[in-house]
Amino acid sequence: MELLKSHWIRFVYCLISIAIVWTALLQQEIVVGSPTSLNNFSYVGTVITIVALIISISEVLHSVRYSRSISAEANSVLKDAKAVEGASAVSECLATLNETAGYVDTENYQLALKCYQHFRILFAKIPGTGQEFDRIDNILGETETAIRKGIFTSASARLEKSTRIVIHHNLENIKENLEKVNPARGRQYVTA
Repeated sequence: MELLKSHWIRFVYCLISIAIVWTALLQQEIVVGSPTSLNNFSYVGTVITIVALIISISEVLHSVRYSRSISAEANSVLKDAKAVEGASAVSECLATLNETAGYVDTENYQLALKCYQHFRILFAKIPGTGQEFDRIDNILGETETAIRKGIFTSASARLEKSTRIVIHHNLENIKENLEKVNPARGRQYVTA
């Protein structure tokens, strides 16, 4: 029953085709019997074939138009989904950088390094190019090296203030540039 519902038009076409062939076989003597009838029948058949060809071409063009429209809409949705995914990755990066800065403030450099390395993994997943990405790329290694220096400090030999300032300055620089490349900046992704 489900097959009949989904393909009913094909069944109707088959029945109509069988009826036409059956009628043509029954009326063969009348049509072929006289040359005038045969010429009229050929003419009408040719006209019907041309009309059917025009309808077929029109349907194909109509289908192509709708296919392009659906493709364009799918691309638009995919682009928006990628922007949301990128915005999510940027948010995760910013949160991880804030956590890193907090650990640097409390001089827990091992956790700061772990958070910073997690940030670098997240950052690698954000697609894009441009000045902001170049600025971030230029200070990634320097910042990690500075945080790494903190691991080898002790209560009596603390990390130099200038190094802590460089770490915080670089973390803020990275956050500022990340906020500029946020793909969701100025967009709304709330459905009505």
